[in-house]
Amino acid sequence: MTEQAQINSIESDAQLPRNRDWRSHLFERVDIASLVLFRIAFGAVMLWHIWEYFKIGVIKADYIDPPFHFTWYWFDWVKPLPGSGMYLLYYTMGILAACIMVGLHYRISCLLFSLLFTYCFLIDKAYYLNHYYLTCLVSLLMAFVPAHHALSIDAWMRPNLKSQTAPRWALWLMRFQIGVPYFYGGLAKLQPDWLRCQPMKIALAQRADRFPYLGQFFTEDWMVWFFNYGGLVFDLSIVPLLLWRKTRIPAFLAALFFHCMNSVMFDIGYFPWFMIFATTQFFEPNWPRRVINFFWCGLGGRTIAKSSVEQQRFCSTLTPLQRWGSALLMAYVLAQLVIPFRHYFYQGDASWTEEGHCFAWHMMLRGKYCGVRFYATDPETRETMVIDLRPFLTTRQMGKLGKDPHMVHDLALFLRDELARDGHPNMEIRCLDLVSMNGRKPQLLVDPQMDLSKFDRTWRRAPWLVELHESLRDRAWLMPIAEWEQHLDMKQLLEGTPMSQTRRKARQSMPSGIVDDNQLSVAQGQN
Repeated sequence: MTEQAQINSIESDAQLPRNRDWRSHLFERVDIASLVLFRIAFGAVMLWHIWEYFKIGVIKADYIDPPFHFTWYWFDWVKPLPGSGMYLLYYTMGILAACIMVGLHYRISCLLFSLLFTYCFLIDKAYYLNHYYLTCLVSLLMAFVPAHHALSIDAWMRPNLKSQTAPRWALWLMRFQIGVPYFYGGLAKLQPDWLRCQPMKIALAQRADRFPYLGQFFTEDWMVWFFNYGGLVFDLSIVPLLLWRKTRIPAFLAALFFHCMNSVMFDIGYFPWFMIFATTQFFEPNWPRRVINFFWCGLGGRTIAKSSVEQQRFCSTLTPLQRWGSALLMAYVLAQLVIPFRHYFYQGDASWTEEGHCFAWHMMLRGKYCGVRFYATDPETRETMVIDLRPFLTTRQMGKLGKDPHMVHDLALFLRDELARDGHPNMEIRCLDLVSMNGRKPQLLVDPQMDLSKFDRTWRRAPWLVELHESLRDRAWLMPIAEWEQHLDMKQLLEGTPMSQTRRKARQSMPSGIVDDNQLSVAQGQN
C-alpha cells in the first residue's frame, strides 16, 4: 500500500473497523496539518485584532477613560489595571498571539492568552460580543490541542515533540466548538420576530448604502426574505453539510459568502475571518497538504508536503489518563450544550429582558433603540433633577445601557454612591427607559416608580423590569428618539412618580455638576 493510500484509509471516517468503539476512535491518530494551519491563522487573526485596538485607541477609550464599568455578577473584582496596565496587558497578549502563531511555548501561550483575553472580556458587560466569548473558549481549548507538534519552533527546538499526527479527539473538539455557534445561532432564530423578518428588514434598510448596486434591492420583500430565511437555513444546516463529504465544498463556499457579506454589512471586526479559517476544520485533516501538492505539482514540481499517518493497534481499554481526558471532554461538551438554554429559566422573551441572552449564541435577533433619562430625588426636599450621564459613560456604553435592565440598575447604584460622596446621601435614583425593539412602539423597560438605589445586585429576575406588551408592527417605528416624548403619552407613563413634577434647580447648587436639568441624557443603540 502506498503512503497516500495509507493516509486516505486511516483518515476516512467511513472506513472505521466495526470492532472499534468510540473511545478508540477518539484516540486514533490523524494528520495534524489542518490543526497546524488553524493554529497559525488563529495567532495571526488575534495579532491583527490587538494591533487594531492600539491603532484606533480602543484600549484608552474603553478601559482607561471611563470612570464606571458594567461588571458581571460574581466578577465585580475584575477591574481595568491601573496606570498603563491595560496597555501592558494588550502588549502581552500581542506577544502571546505571535507565540501561538509560530508555535513557541505553545501550550502556556494559549493558556495565558485565554486568561488575559477572558480578563478583558469580563471588565465590562457593555462590551460583550458573541465572538469575544467564542475566542475565550477556543483559545482555552487550544492549550490542550497538540497543534504545535509540526511546523513550530517548539518542534524545531525539541525534536522528540515533532509529529505529523494528532489524536482525532483534538480535531473533533475544535469542530464541535465551531459548530455550536452555527447551530445554536440558527435555533435561536426560531422565534416570532425573526420568522416575520422584522430584525432583518430594519438591518438591511439601514445598510443599503454599503452596497452600491445590490443595496437598492434591500427594501424589497423578496430580498429581505432571502437574507432572513437564508440565514436561518444556513445556520441550521451548515454543520451537517460540512461533515458530509459530497456537500462539503458547496457548503464551505456558502460559508465563505455568508461571512464576507457579514464583514461588509456589520461592524464585527475579526469574527468573519476567524470563522472562515475555523470552518476549514470540517475538511479532511490532511487538506492543507493536498492543496499545496495540487498547486505545486500543477507548476511542474514534485510532491513536497508528505505525511506518514502511522498504523496503530487499537484496543477498547484506555489508560487512566485517557479515561480522565474523556470524562473532561464529555463534561465540557455537555456544558456547552446546556448553557445556551439557560434563558428558559427566566420568564419572558430574552431579547427583551436580556436575562439569559448572553452566552446563548443569540445573534442579530433584536434591534433596540433606547431613550434613557436618570433622575435623582432628594428624600427631604423632594426636589428631582435629571442626571447628566456623559461624564460617566462612553458612547459605546451608552449604546448598550438602555437595553438591559440589570445594567440600568448597576448604573443607578453607581450614581447613588457618587451623589453620596458629593455630600448628598440617600438620594433616590429612578430611571425613565423607553425601548423600541424590532420596530415596536417604544415602551418602558424599567418601572420609573421604583427607587433603584434600594435594590441589591442580583442574577435573578429583576423586580424593576416591565414586561414586553407592545406587539410587532407592520411598519416599524422609525421616529427619531429626540421626538419620542412628543408622540408618547409621557404624563401617563410618569404618573405617580417624582419625575412627573421635576423641578428646575440652579446649576451652581448641583452636586459637582453631575446633575443638570437642562440636559437630556439619551442612549441609543442597536444590537
